[in-house]
Amino acid sequence: MKGSVHYWSSDRGYGKITGIDDVLYFVHASELTGVRELTVRQQVEFEPTYPPRGPRAIRVRVLSPAPAKS
Repeated sequence: MKGSVHYWSSDRGYGKITGIDDVLYFVHASELTGVRELTVRQQVEFEPTYPPRGPRAIRVRVLSPAPAKS
């Protein structure tokens, strides 16, 4: 599934991704492929999972570079 980074905390190593289905998925830094952190509005692709604690993104990979800061 594709989506975009909604929130990311470098200090805590986790954040949220909004999927194309408008669901907010939790993502942990250990699930990132090829990068160590994400940036808000970055486009990503991931596998959605639905454990009891809520939607979670796994095997996350970046599709676009971090957007320019304005």
